[in-house]
Amino acid sequence: MRQSQHLTQAELADKAHVTPNRNSDLESGSRSIEGVTVAVAHRLAQALDCAIEDLI
Repeated sequence: MRQSQHLTQAELADKAHVTPNRNSDLESGSRSIEGVTVAVAHRLAQALDCAIEDLI
């Protein structure tokens, strides 16, 4: 999703107000989206212009 919007990991992290490491961990699968708070999932979804369900 991030790449289709031409965002770097750092840009997405900035837009979603998360650390670049957290974003990287989510993308690599070393951390699942189910392990983050609803607030973080909501911010990521807003930054990616998608529904939270699309992140799962």
